[in-house]
Amino acid sequence: MSQLFDRFKSKLGHTNTAVINENTLKETHQKESASQAESSVVATASETQTEDSPELQPEAIQRQFYQSIFNCSINISGLSTQRMQALDALAEQFLNDAEFRVKSTPRLPAVVPQLLRCLNDKKSSNDDFVKLIKQDPSIAAAVLKTANSAFFNPNNKVIDSFQRAVVILGTQGLRSLLCTTMLQPITSDKKSGKCNFGKFLWAHSLRTGISSQLIAATQRGDPFLGYLAGLFNNIGDITLFSQLSSWDFSDESEMASGFYYLQQKCAKPLSAAIIQQWEIPGDIAAVVMGDSENNMVHVLQQAITFSQAIHLLQAEAITGEQLGILMDLNSIRPEVCGKVIEMTAQMQAG
Repeated sequence: MSQLFDRFKSKLGHTNTAVINENTLKETHQKESASQAESSVVATASETQTEDSPELQPEAIQRQFYQSIFNCSINISGLSTQRMQALDALAEQFLNDAEFRVKSTPRLPAVVPQLLRCLNDKKSSNDDFVKLIKQDPSIAAAVLKTANSAFFNPNNKVIDSFQRAVVILGTQGLRSLLCTTMLQPITSDKKSGKCNFGKFLWAHSLRTGISSQLIAATQRGDPFLGYLAGLFNNIGDITLFSQLSSWDFSDESEMASGFYYLQQKCAKPLSAAIIQQWEIPGDIAAVVMGDSENNMVHVLQQAITFSQAIHLLQAEAITGEQLGILMDLNSIRPEVCGKVIEMTAQMQAG
């Protein structure tokens, strides 16, 4: 198992632009279905292993993940009373002051919710897609760039028609491209500083979205809802970090501890509130909040922990064997892990 993950880690240098397509989902579904019985037996055995390894519980993985991003320890109990009161006041503002939240979060182009609704409407045509794409220069440029990439255009014939580009990318490709195009600038905020917070959160968002989409395809879930929920799950994190970047902390550890305290307190409801503020269609906000009976809530939580564990593997904070235990527990096959790492590496350059 460890040799397998070592090979996966070598894929991180890939820089080709790509998106998940229907064939990837079908292939994953077929392989997962063929090995369900085996996964059930392995998962039962691994539950005991996880219980004996508290460091592999989701809460522990999450804490390790943020400590790795900040490259320092997190010690909430070390925060002063004054600092805690200030953090509580900020959380209160974000959750209950809509005007403050609107001023503190990025605005999306008006065309984005329209395009998402159009992509989810089976009655929409390619002409409808093209009409909306042309309204936003950044989205239009990304569509042409991706359609001309080696992944979609191996013959290297120049594609300068939006109509042709839409046909090449397909609905699934346009969905994925749209989401990454509108979220990447937000997670690439210059306030990320020397700890590269935005860079790590962007990679984590991509991994979570891809993981959630692939896992959903094997559990009778909604793959696109999984992809969107995975991408948007961390928008509260980046918003909180952006606010805290202007605060005067004594050192990195206090900054990390303050952020983690806020993250645990209000990141999920903040993400859900921002999703609603942006008028993103569908059940994404409810899934991110975890207050829905939709089975995608469980899928998203699996994907979040899985993505954080992959980061820790890359940072050599856990071993391949430990990641394997988590994967077995959640019936995630090794080939899915390989696809998640490779696709994330390919899409990061987009």
